[in-house]
Amino acid sequence: MRTYDVGHARALALMRRGRFVDSYGPSIAAGEAIDRADRPDLAYGCWANAASAATAAGEHDRALEFLDRGMAAISGRGLQSLEIHLLAARSFVLRGLGRFQEARSAAEAEHALAAQLAQPELLAMASHDLGLIALDQCEYERAADLLAESLIDGAPISRPVTRLALAEALARNGQPDRAAEQLRATVLEPVRTSDFPAALVPRLARVQGLIALAHDQTEEAERRIAESIGGWERLLKQTVRAESLTTVLADLGRPVVGLVEPEHELSRARADLHALTSSTWKGRSNAVVP
Repeated sequence: MRTYDVGHARALALMRRGRFVDSYGPSIAAGEAIDRADRPDLAYGCWANAASAATAAGEHDRALEFLDRGMAAISGRGLQSLEIHLLAARSFVLRGLGRFQEARSAAEAEHALAAQLAQPELLAMASHDLGLIALDQCEYERAADLLAESLIDGAPISRPVTRLALAEALARNGQPDRAAEQLRATVLEPVRTSDFPAALVPRLARVQGLIALAHDQTEEAERRIAESIGGWERLLKQTVRAESLTTVLADLGRPVVGLVEPEHELSRARADLHALTSSTWKGRSNAVVP
């Protein structure tokens, strides 16, 4: 237990400083020690936090290794709710690697386990995760249905971020008025620290651009998406990864899932702007951006 306490504390301190790779050693030592103490509930936190640090460091394959160790530590121990969170984290890491079919399989396993537990909040969380994968895969109608299902009271999701994803799905599916309704609802949602208010601004601007595009307002769409790019560039310069990870852990957010990844969001916004200004987009309000 002492080895666990010291290792866990050291790992968290290193994560706060942005020394993500350096935190692996203490996390591994803590996870192995607490496994010998037969405390799978505490082992979950070690491996989930290590996976979060690896994701923040951009080492997604290493994050998957940590998640596998976490699952091995708790599988068959009656901790299905923790298994659900590990499956969710696995799905998000796989999405980051572009391995969408595997990500979908993990999220479907997450949903099946949540259905066994018959807990509405966990089912909503799984629907949220499946909805984001559908959005990545340009399955906009399915994404909108799943994301709408996830917006129940008590679901462990970021409500403002989820509404923005729902608005994007609707805008890309040719329903800009419904998308605009979701934008209005977004600004009325209570915002927690783990929602990262600063990151909501460029997300919102990007979706405003997609709605303008669906209305064939090309100049407005370009302006809004350019605003989004500028916002993500500023956040990237601020190096928010350590703050992001620390906030998720402190605010009881979801390991891995709650991290803000400015590079990824910036690349998406730039891809939108490139497609918007290319000849292939002109005159196509429902154009699909990969």
